[in-house]
Amino acid sequence: MTADCVVFLLFFWALCNSGLTKDEILWILGGILGGIVLYHAVPIIFVGLWLLFQSHPGWTLGTIATGAFGGPLAWMAWADHKDNKAIRAGERAAFDRRVDDYVRVFGYDREKAIAVTTQILNGTYSIWK
Repeated sequence: MTADCVVFLLFFWALCNSGLTKDEILWILGGILGGIVLYHAVPIIFVGLWLLFQSHPGWTLGTIATGAFGGPLAWMAWADHKDNKAIRAGERAAFDRRVDDYVRVFGYDREKAIAVTTQILNGTYSIWK
């Protein structure tokens, strides 16, 4: 741990004498500090996961699979919500992108795609109809 402190202090000294702004120095030091923390934390995390896997393989694989599939699913739901919010705000580019997506992905004709996207714009569209 002492070597990490020495490296951190040397970087701090070099950055303070480099002519960078205070914000740039703080971002660089934060990155270095984060790297040092990860360098020490990742092996501990992997050892803990390995011990957990040896004692409960089913639960461990289930949790990893949930994260692997649930993470991207949550990201897609967030992105869709963000696009719907932009459409409701009247952003024309988002409206046109959604119409093009409906035509390309779902095979809607242009009129049906515009009608569905207009329902999103008005706040009357629901998948539960």
